Amino acid sequence: MAHEALIVSSVRSPIAKAGTEKRKGTLSLVRPDDLMAQVLLGALAKVPTLPQSVLEDIIVGTSFPEGEQGFNIGRILSICSGLPRSVTGQTVNRFCASGLQAIVTGSAAVAQGYNAAVVAGGVESMTRIPMGGSSFLPNPLLTVPGGDTYMDMGMTAENVAKAFGISREDQDAMAFRSHMRAIAAQESGRQSGHIIPLTFERTTMVEGTPTAVTISLTQDEGPRKDTSIASLAKLKPAFLFDGTGSVTAGNSSQVSDGGAVTIIVNRDIANQYGLVPLARLVSFATAGNEPGLMGVAPIW
Repeated sequence: MAHEALIVSSVRSPIAKAGTEKRKGTLSLVRPDDLMAQVLLGALAKVPTLPQSVLEDIIVGTSFPEGEQGFNIGRILSICSGLPRSVTGQTVNRFCASGLQAIVTGSAAVAQGYNAAVVAGGVESMTRIPMGGSSFLPNPLLTVPGGDTYMDMGMTAENVAKAFGISREDQDAMAFRSHMRAIAAQESGRQSGHIIPLTFERTTMVEGTPTAVTISLTQDEGPRKDTSIASLAKLKPAFLFDGTGSVTAGNSSQVSDGGAVTIIVNRDIANQYGLVPLARLVSFATAGNEPGLMGVAPIW
C-alpha cells in the first residue's frame, strides 16, 4: 500500500571552510557525528509535537564513510543524539548526491510503508576526511593511461568547460553572482529559518597548554562580500597548468565541513501529531556518462 511521504522539517548547519595546514577551519575540531547530532536535534525542535519514539530509522549520506564519519554514522548519530535505542541507522554513498540519496531512500521507505517516520540527511567533514579518502587505493585496471575513472573534480570541470565552450569570464561571472546572492541572503535573514547555529566546547593545545575553547558558528563562511570580477580574474588556474586552464580557486566550490537533516513522515503521523508538511519528493532519477565529464549526465 502506497503512502504519502511528507517532509515536515529540513535544516542544515552553517557551512564552514574545511581546515588546512595554513588555516584552521571553524569546525576543524568538531567531529562530523557530533556536528550532525546538533543539527538533528535542531530539526526535531522544529516539530516539537513529534515523539522521538516514533522515529524508526536514520539514513545518512556521506561521500567518504570512513574515519570519524565511518562506523555506520547513521547508527552512531542515533546514539550521539540521545534518541531511543530502538532508532536504527544506515549509511549511503552516492558521492556528491549522498545526502540527496538518503532523502530518496527515506522517502521510498515511508511511501512503501516500511517506515512511518525517518530521519535522512548528509554530512561531510573535509577537514577530517580529504578528497579521495584517507587511503587512496584505486583499481589498477581502471588507472590505465587516458583513463578518467578517478579523475579529480577540478579536471572534470576543465573538461566540461572545454566541451561546452564555457569561458573563464563566464565562470568568474557565475562565481561572483553566487557570492553576491549568498551575501544578500545572509544579510536579509532569509536563511535563519533553516540554519541551525552550532556551539561546541572543546579542549585544544594553545602554546603547548591544554585550553578549553568555545566553538560557535551561525552562518556560512564561504560567501565573500569583498570579492569582485577583477579579483577573481587575477587568480591562476588551480588544476590545469598548460596555459589553457580556466578553473580557479575563485570559481570552484570550496572544501567544506557541514551537515543537513530532513525528517520524513507518512500522512497518518503528520495528522496525528499536527505536523505541517513542507514538501514531498515527487520523483527521482539517476543518469550516468563518462567520468571525465562528470556532472552533465542529467542534461543529456
